[in-house]
Amino acid sequence: MDDAMDKLFVELDKHKDMFFTIKLASTPEWTSMTIKDPDPLLTCELMDGRDNFLTKAPREEHWEFSSLRRAKYSTLCLCHALHVENSSIDNSCTCNYCSQPASWHCDICDDFDLCNKCHEIKQHEHKLTKVQSLIDVNNSDTTAKREESVRRCVQVLVHASQCRDINCRRPKCPRLKQILTHVRQCKKRQESQCSICKQLIALCCFHAKKCTDRQCKVPFCEPIRAKLDEQRHLQNRRAEMLMRRRMNVIQSDDSPPQQQGNSQQHGDS
Repeated sequence: MDDAMDKLFVELDKHKDMFFTIKLASTPEWTSMTIKDPDPLLTCELMDGRDNFLTKAPREEHWEFSSLRRAKYSTLCLCHALHVENSSIDNSCTCNYCSQPASWHCDICDDFDLCNKCHEIKQHEHKLTKVQSLIDVNNSDTTAKREESVRRCVQVLVHASQCRDINCRRPKCPRLKQILTHVRQCKKRQESQCSICKQLIALCCFHAKKCTDRQCKVPFCEPIRAKLDEQRHLQNRRAEMLMRRRMNVIQSDDSPPQQQGNSQQHGDS
C-alpha cells in the first residue's frame, strides 16, 4: 500500500502545476467560519454562464490567454468590461457642475444640465425645463439596485411605447411618454447633442439586446437589433477566418519536413 502511494505521489508531483491546493476543514470548523466580503454580490451578463463568456471573450472582443502578454491584456479588458457594464445608462444625464444626476435641462444650449442643488445656486441665461432622470438612483446605491432600477425602467418603456391611455396611472408612464414625444421632435438627436435623447437611446439599446418581439413598439428597437445582428454576423465570420488560419498554421507545423535523402535520390536519378 505504501509503495503504491509513493508511486502515486511521484506521478502527481510531475503534474503539480496543473492542480489547485485546497485545505479541507472539519465540519465544526467549517460551520463556524464566517465570510466577510465588503463587496456586494453583482449580477453580470458577461459572467452569467459559460456560453455568454465564450461569446463575448474570444469571438466578439478577441480576448486570448495563450501567452502571458495576451493574458495580462485580456484580463485588464475583462476587468474594465465588468466595471463599466450599464454605466452608460446610469451616467448619461449629469450636472455640468457637480456631475450629479441632472433634473433640469436647457433646450437651447447644446448640452447643459443642472441638478436641483446647482439650479438653486447657479444662474443660466436660458430657461431650464424640469426633466427628471429616467433612472432614479443615487451614486451611493449598489450595483444591484441600479440594475433593478434599469430593469424596471425598461418595463415602463415597453409599456409607454404602446400605451394609448392619456390618464394612465402607472408610475413613470406619463413621464416616459413625454420623453418619447421629445425624442421624436428633437432636432439635436441626429448630432448626438441632446443628453435626454442619449439617455433614452441607451435605454433602448439595453432593451434591444434582450428583445425577441418582431413587432416591438419600442423606438429604435428594430434598427438596433438589426445592427447587433450584423455585428454578430461579422464577428462570427472573423472568428471563423481566424480559426481557419490557426488550423492551417498548426497543420503546416505538424507536417513532417521533406527529407534530404529523398531529394538526393531524385537528384541522382
